[in-house]
Amino acid sequence: MFLNNLFNMKSQILILFIALSFNCMAKNRNTLVLPSLFSQHMVLQQKEEVAFWGKSNPETEITIRGSWGETAKSKAANDGKWIAKLRTPGAGGPYKIEISNADTTIVIDDVLIGEVWLASGQSNMEMRLKGWPPTDTVQNSKNEIASASYQGIRMFTVAQELSDTALNDVKAVWNVCNPQNAPDFSATAYFFAREVHKKLGVPVGVINSSWGGTPAESWVSNAGLSRMDDFKDLLKKISVSSVERKNIKEWMKQLPAIDLSLAANSSGVNWSQLDLKDAAAATENFNDRSWKTMQLPSSWEQRGIGEFDGVVWFRKEFEITDEKPSSYKLSLGPIDDMDMTYVNGKLVGMTVKDGVWQSGRVYEIPEGILKKGKNVISVKVMDTGGGGGILGKKEQLFLQNSEGGKIELAGEWKYLPSAEYRNGKLYLFGMEHSKFQEKPFCSIDITPGTPTVLFNAMIAPLTSYKIKGVIWYQGEANVGKAKQYERLFPALITDWRKQWNSDLPFYFVQIAPWAYQSDYQRGISQELRDAQRKTLSLPGTGMVVTMDIGNNANIHPANKQDVGKRLALWALAKTYGKKNTYSGPLYSKHRVEGGKLIVSFSNTGSGLKQNGKTLDGFEIAGADKVFYPAKALIKGKNVMAWSDKVKAPVAVRYAWSDTATATLFNKEGLPASSFQSDY
Repeated sequence: MFLNNLFNMKSQILILFIALSFNCMAKNRNTLVLPSLFSQHMVLQQKEEVAFWGKSNPETEITIRGSWGETAKSKAANDGKWIAKLRTPGAGGPYKIEISNADTTIVIDDVLIGEVWLASGQSNMEMRLKGWPPTDTVQNSKNEIASASYQGIRMFTVAQELSDTALNDVKAVWNVCNPQNAPDFSATAYFFAREVHKKLGVPVGVINSSWGGTPAESWVSNAGLSRMDDFKDLLKKISVSSVERKNIKEWMKQLPAIDLSLAANSSGVNWSQLDLKDAAAATENFNDRSWKTMQLPSSWEQRGIGEFDGVVWFRKEFEITDEKPSSYKLSLGPIDDMDMTYVNGKLVGMTVKDGVWQSGRVYEIPEGILKKGKNVISVKVMDTGGGGGILGKKEQLFLQNSEGGKIELAGEWKYLPSAEYRNGKLYLFGMEHSKFQEKPFCSIDITPGTPTVLFNAMIAPLTSYKIKGVIWYQGEANVGKAKQYERLFPALITDWRKQWNSDLPFYFVQIAPWAYQSDYQRGISQELRDAQRKTLSLPGTGMVVTMDIGNNANIHPANKQDVGKRLALWALAKTYGKKNTYSGPLYSKHRVEGGKLIVSFSNTGSGLKQNGKTLDGFEIAGADKVFYPAKALIKGKNVMAWSDKVKAPVAVRYAWSDTATATLFNKEGLPASSFQSDY
């Protein structure tokens, strides 16, 4: 759903260009090549044998020297690959590392030794410290950026990429935390790192590998996902369709293309200025008779186009009976992601900023544009990932004049894709209807939502790099599949631990309340929250509850400071042995006493407390499994709940809705998780 600042500042692009140019020169000489992880400003895990790897001439000896006094050697195999392990000291630095073979020496400066964490998930982890203004902002962002001067914090932000096979490297560079670099850091990861850095007094490096709008299955390896029957058939289809995807890749090469990294400036890409050779679609008398039709509102994935990122034009004719139409208001509802909207060939409004896919579009049509008889609306929709289209509800699509007269617009619209977005480029179909139709068939094309493809491209290349643990913020994309997530999320954690060959601590954020819009997600997100809670049965995991710092009107809550701090509380207590309260109350069990339920909790800290005059959000049910709102009181470390409508209660739940409000906390200020007891 989001481009989400795919493009770094020009200075960062220059650094990456230099690094890639160096690697290309090394490949041309066939001497010594390192993955992008091993570069200036990197952070290595302290007091460990950390792996270094790369390629060299076959059978050549590789020597690695750390300026702290340790040396390691390796020998390249017949295919040129080599790996070696170097012992690191306690936290400190900066150090220098030299990696050499017989004719090449690579020097890596400004290396710190400390704590290394992987941050991953979807948009709430990806969300930068500078936010996605104007709708998705980070609390106090301007001041946070200005004060983000920590030489001991480094971040490595992995470029977003897809692959149906495991890759060997990622595109990224290590950046020092300062006001110039910090705006593009993951906000949640930055606040986590800052808290750990301050409390431990050691360098902290974060590898941020995240992508907005992505489901958990995209982040699991083929081996890990194959253990679940849910995905076995799909994985087979992905495998056998690899030739079809290669055919598409070759076919796309014939099309004119725009490299968006070259079109970007410090603020990103100005989509309204891109020449996609499709401007004719905006004109009043354009011949669209050959276009197909789609029922709107809807995502185009559900209505004929299928998995597709890029630009799609929508056109609809309507009649006006007024002799001299006055000004009208045009409402289109939310559009995913951006739009440029024309009426009778005149631009009446556009929204071309990141992070506005939830915002309804309402544009004024000045007097003089509309006319009696036939009129036409042309909407250019630009989508950079995830779902795309004109969304919302039927009643949000309409024209209305100043007297209140309405013309309903929901229903049949004509459409044509004019450009496809793939791996940072826009491939242009133009206005040739046949061009898009000529695209080779692919039974399963890969998208960010395809199982395993993000693991292959954005996690697999990292798994030999020594890390301390993982922080994770994801789940919104799996709402509606809570029962599957109960098995899928633990499978992901288990898979990653196998990939790193380590029982990595895995601390995750429970999704925040939000008023979901999709019919298949509305009213059931609490089930996904509960699936996350149940994952705590897996050893070495921890969950941050965000019910008190969410935003029912925005899926990207602004308070990322507390999210990062609460993740750090888990790490400081469970990974680093600090004595602090790290979790809010978690449901443990319940018993019946005289027609009332006594609910017990773990992680009550120094005691329970309520927020507000009454302890709301508790519901109880009898054997009929019908839940009724319950009165509730705190009794010591328990909660007593009862209802006059339930004489013999057997089950209890709390905060069981999309937009639940947190009312139960421990005295340390951490909220209780929503839950539903087993019957």
